[in-house]
Amino acid sequence: MARKRKSQRMETVVRLARHDERSAGQALARARQVLEAQLQRLQELEDYRRDYARRFSELGGGGIDMARLNEYRRFIARLDEAIRQQRQHLERCQEAVEHSRQAWQQARLRHQAVDDYRQRCVHEERCRDLQYEQKESDERAQRQGRPR
Repeated sequence: MARKRKSQRMETVVRLARHDERSAGQALARARQVLEAQLQRLQELEDYRRDYARRFSELGGGGIDMARLNEYRRFIARLDEAIRQQRQHLERCQEAVEHSRQAWQQARLRHQAVDDYRQRCVHEERCRDLQYEQKESDERAQRQGRPR
């Protein structure tokens, strides 16, 4: 049974590194999608707060009772708290994207390094094969050139 060449053995390592790179890339894409969704959610909250404040100021021009004013303030305070929490969540999402980006870059570099090494092995094996074939050819020619 012939022993596998180093380049053939490295194929498995390259395949695993490629898989890791793809998985890291998919994780990065998911993290970016979550970040985009959270950015949109923050924008919606801020837009809603702005609209609510504008509508209230339009209503308040004609006078407003104290109960309604307190209700408005409590609701604005809840919106402000939701916006604050959303910003914190957004910050964690940005950190997750950065972490995923770094993991993907490391996986990509690992995959490239392993593949480069495998290609060097293939090149070295081809050179050895050519040298062996040349040696065999020279020996055959030498044997054929000898008188019997």
